[in-house]
Amino acid sequence: MFCSHCGQEKDKNANFCKSCGASVSENKSSPSSSTSQQPLSFKEYLEKKSEAGGSSSSAGSVDTSAFKNIKKRKKNERLSQIKQEKKDEIVKINIGIIELDGKRLKIKRSSLLPIDVRKSDTSILVKNAGVNKQLAHNQQLRNLEQTEWLLLYPDMDIVDKIPGSTEKFTVEKYKDELGRPYSRVNLYICNMLHFEVANDLVDDPDAETVDPVQVDTVEEYSMQGNPGKANPVQADPEEDFSVQADPEEAYSVQADPEEAYSVQADPEEADPFQADPFPIESAQIEPVQMQVEVVLSADETDLPLDQMEPDADVIVQSAQVSLLEEQFHGLDLVIHRTTLLKDMITAFSDPTILKVTIFFKVVDARGVIEEGEGRGVAREVLTEFWHLFYQSLSVGASAKVPTIRHDYQRQEWKAVARILLYGYCKEGVYPIALSAAFVACTVLGEDRVSSEVLVKSFMAYIAEDEREVVDNCLKNRSQIDKNEDLLEVLGSYKCYRIPKEENIEDILCQLAHQELIQRPRYVSNCWATILQSLKSRLPFQDMASILHFYEELKPTAKKVLKILDASPENEAQRNAFDHLVRYIKSLGGNVSAFLQFTTGADIIVEGQKLKVTFTELNGLQRRPVAHTCGPLLELPCTYQYYNELVEEFSSILREKSAWSFDIV
Repeated sequence: MFCSHCGQEKDKNANFCKSCGASVSENKSSPSSSTSQQPLSFKEYLEKKSEAGGSSSSAGSVDTSAFKNIKKRKKNERLSQIKQEKKDEIVKINIGIIELDGKRLKIKRSSLLPIDVRKSDTSILVKNAGVNKQLAHNQQLRNLEQTEWLLLYPDMDIVDKIPGSTEKFTVEKYKDELGRPYSRVNLYICNMLHFEVANDLVDDPDAETVDPVQVDTVEEYSMQGNPGKANPVQADPEEDFSVQADPEEAYSVQADPEEAYSVQADPEEADPFQADPFPIESAQIEPVQMQVEVVLSADETDLPLDQMEPDADVIVQSAQVSLLEEQFHGLDLVIHRTTLLKDMITAFSDPTILKVTIFFKVVDARGVIEEGEGRGVAREVLTEFWHLFYQSLSVGASAKVPTIRHDYQRQEWKAVARILLYGYCKEGVYPIALSAAFVACTVLGEDRVSSEVLVKSFMAYIAEDEREVVDNCLKNRSQIDKNEDLLEVLGSYKCYRIPKEENIEDILCQLAHQELIQRPRYVSNCWATILQSLKSRLPFQDMASILHFYEELKPTAKKVLKILDASPENEAQRNAFDHLVRYIKSLGGNVSAFLQFTTGADIIVEGQKLKVTFTELNGLQRRPVAHTCGPLLELPCTYQYYNELVEEFSSILREKSAWSFDIV
């Protein structure tokens, strides 16, 4: 053994070197041992681990397949548990009522109610939940005797299998098949007896037996006596009317010796409103005796009545008509604020709705029926419908025209025309944002719309920045062909002609015709037959009358101030009224919102006054209150400053979605 300092041999058991005196403890750590304590590189670590793994595997490897199977099974159990929890998740769908209408089934309007069901619920569970919900909210159903119910799809088919497949019905599968959210899944319950009657499975228990001797004379005629004279025809045992068939006589239906009425076969082409709008409450209605006739087609006027075919074109009117029942029969119509556009179009899809007076009831977003009723509610509903129409079914800036949508066909567009006709004739509400040129083309015909009116309407149709570009070019035509902004505007309407000083007016007229006449042509054709009755009214006699009519209805601050009717009695009331006048003058273009809040309509209704009264409300209770049926505005007279009134009115007009009818 040698000393690490001097290299001299030393004793193995000595503590110090005898040659240099160095401590032997320093020599005990050899270079090999110090080297073994150095950290390994990553490569050396991997090699050492592989050698250790090889030796252990050679000694006997551990089988991990059992552990992997256990891990996989646990994972599958967790997934199945999650799926089961999702299946048991509670969702909301809608349940309505299908009822018997004559011999056919019909969905009852405004009968949809939300119900809570599980995604995995079958048709029986959904039916039971729907029946319980409808019974809880429908007294008429509760009054019925014990009956069986069926669960039906919207197409009147029984809910059993998923449509188009053999899979059993569940809420989740049906929702996936529809591709809609749960909130738009609609199902219906139907009385089993009604379903069987509609499908001819049983006889109608409410049907009356008909004596074979008494047959409706529209289908069968039995004439006796002198061929030149017609015996009375019995169409109803309680109503007698005489039929005159002398071919030399002209036939007319008369309800009054001083008034003549014509009979038209198409109910949509006849004007259901024979007078200007007036309050129904003030009308004095009595049953009127009417003489009627049989109107024959041109090919059959020379035939004796006993030789006429049963299917001849014959129109028979009742001899005694109660105008109170026919013209002024009331209809309660429930409209939901959240689905107002759809509810209105569904209700007015029935042509006979123009023959009745509608009493609107509004359901707010919480599903609670609002307290308000009367003509103010009707004006509010009609005005809100047109606001939604402008957003969803029309295009244009200040002047709008209907736009085609794939989900709106002839029936829906005719319903919109009936809403326009009813709103104007019954309540004085008219959508003045509709382009005057489009309306004139629909009512009067395309040839009655001049080029000047077309261009003027087109300028209101295009956007404000586009209107500014066109106006500047018309004022300065020298560099019109080099104006890039004008070229961009024309290109947005698919016009690629080079504008010049001599052709710019022709280009604008052609574009106006394209956008206001050609594009909405389908809608115009759908509306034409219904709106033809407007031609008999003064505002729609010609193009000039229509333009004047639009100008009269357009709201301005000056016009609103003219309809105010107030009688302040003291200094506080006079100050409050002065603050109101000042505020109305400051509204500018937003005066229509003030009108809608106070009268229900956003236009100037002809002959209408806005009564202003004063209240002493103060503190948190102070607020202006509008009674749209009057219309009447209750104005607090406790405002200390003008800005206090501005703050309260501005807050009301800004939060329009929060308006509700809570006063009867």
